[in-house]
Amino acid sequence: MKSNPVLCFFFFILLVFNNEKSLASHAVGADLTYVCLGGNNYRFFFTLYRDCQGIAVSPTYTIAGNSTCGGNASAIVSLDSTNEITHTCPAIVSKCINPSSPYFGIQVNYYHGDVTLPSVCNSWTFGLSTAICNRSAVINNLDPNGATYCLYVQATLNNSAVQCNNSPAFSIEPVAFLCANQVQFFHYYATDPDNDSLHFEMYTPHSDPTNDVQYNSGLSGTQPVTYLADSTRFDSTTGEIRFLADGPQITVVAMRVSEYRNGVLIGSVERDIQLIFENCSGTTPNPPLATGINGTTNYSSHICYDSVFTFLVYTSDPDGDSTFIGWDHQIQDAMFTIADGIFQTGVFSWHPDTFDISTSPHTFTVYVTDNSCPALSQSAYTFQIFVDSCHAISQINDQENSIQFFTASYSGVSNTIHIIYQLRNNSDAVISLYDLTGRKLKVMNVERSFGRDINLSVPGMSSGMYLLNLKTGDGVSQTIKIAIE
Repeated sequence: MKSNPVLCFFFFILLVFNNEKSLASHAVGADLTYVCLGGNNYRFFFTLYRDCQGIAVSPTYTIAGNSTCGGNASAIVSLDSTNEITHTCPAIVSKCINPSSPYFGIQVNYYHGDVTLPSVCNSWTFGLSTAICNRSAVINNLDPNGATYCLYVQATLNNSAVQCNNSPAFSIEPVAFLCANQVQFFHYYATDPDNDSLHFEMYTPHSDPTNDVQYNSGLSGTQPVTYLADSTRFDSTTGEIRFLADGPQITVVAMRVSEYRNGVLIGSVERDIQLIFENCSGTTPNPPLATGINGTTNYSSHICYDSVFTFLVYTSDPDGDSTFIGWDHQIQDAMFTIADGIFQTGVFSWHPDTFDISTSPHTFTVYVTDNSCPALSQSAYTFQIFVDSCHAISQINDQENSIQFFTASYSGVSNTIHIIYQLRNNSDAVISLYDLTGRKLKVMNVERSFGRDINLSVPGMSSGMYLLNLKTGDGVSQTIKIAIE
């Protein structure tokens, strides 16, 4: 599934705000997540986003937790690193580097700290013990203005239903710049390390543990921008938000990601971020583009668990700018290699296993950035891969249609792979050799038989691990690993 038909998120320089006071002098966003270290030991990750011209961040913050069962705990999160969210070409210096620069800059600050929970409870809530005050006065979609409110995010945990749970994690840094009077897509990409089911919801941002911000009349946490006829649209299964703001404005948007296991709510995390909508007409480059699978408009596929799945993602740019492609590494054991050129091409390859079989898709995101200057432009596309059992059931239960035996060994003396296989029924077969990127290296067609003892010549092959696939004329397929030394 493509998450954005044209533009998923777009970086541009806010040239019209040359007055240093016109943008945030305070924090512009935050999120809070956690991982389990074993037992009731947890590590919290707090991320704080700030205007580079804003107040200095603290070296530590306190995350306080309390449960409905009467327990409480707290963690001190310490600053690990600070980076600028780059949204300009290399030739441009933002305010993060030079305070006199006319180009706005956003800094991201990463914190972490550990805590041991004293008890088990079905409802733990964690948050900043003191909210970060205040938001920016230039936020004009809050009543009476942004400076009236503070910034507060929280996370929840049910360590009674599930022991040692990891929270969902946000997989990309949030975007702060979008275009007004254009359809824009904003995505809170999140994944779960435990493969729990995720549910996304927009909520009214918090000002502190007990109070929320107040939007201007007609606006809300689910409709945070002014519009004419086309209101904000939201997908609770992916976290994608579609905006069509009717003019320049600065607002705040918050997202809660809840995780469920076997239908039981076991935790949630929040992200709160400031968004800037500005006129882009005549000043912004067109965003780069990426195709779906093998140059198509299809961003979803069903594959068999025992097959090697490889496809290409081609990029282009309407303005002729060079393109650069990358991905979010959200499918373990998969590979995404890049073919260089003016327009880079991505090569995705994955050999799933039986534990990857699921009715829910395995999802990853591809990012494409151009080299326009001064403003970089970027698009994002979400791919979904459903791993099916295919012939796995028939191989077990259908005695007339299965691979009974398949093995192979390499001989360095003869530079051959010795292959032995046996089938339940008489069938043609194709034997294919792949490298670990999914590139097909050798193919051998085998005449109809119940089995064979054959050699595949592989002279000049580099040492390493390879994949050997046997596929029968009945469509049954099995892949094994083979080491060439």
